[in-house]
Amino acid sequence: MSNVFDGLYTITEVAKIYDLDTSTIRKHISKNKFKVDVEIKKFGNTWILHESGFTRVYGKTAFELYKNQI
Repeated sequence: MSNVFDGLYTITEVAKIYDLDTSTIRKHISKNKFKVDVEIKKFGNTWILHESGFTRVYGKTAFELYKNQI
């Protein structure tokens, strides 16, 4: 059974997956690289990213390697 939270990640998690600084992701958010309310959403002070968004922006390779490790 699929969990409703599958595919959702924080900026910190995405930064670790792609070996990026969190400021890079925040900059991409401010430059509208992600579709707000579709690929990303802010809850309080925390941005939540869906895997469809960050794999579109950063590619699938690193994410697939990460998924194979967990």
